[in-house]
Amino acid sequence: MNSFINNFMNVDIFGYFAAILTTAAFLPQLIKTLKTKKADDVSLTTLIMFIIGVLSWIIYGYKISS
Repeated sequence: MNSFINNFMNVDIFGYFAAILTTAAFLPQLIKTLKTKKADDVSLTTLIMFIIGVLSWIIYGYKISS
């Protein structure tokens, strides 16, 4: 039973991490757009956070066999 709980917690970490990153990924872009008053370019931080978040969703989905 303890092994199940540890495995569950390890898998859930990917899910929570992915949820936080993919939700918050656009905050750097929003802040940059508000500061510069231009939306011409995309923040590198936004792209990196979003890509890591999506990869975490993939890992999470794989780990729960979804």
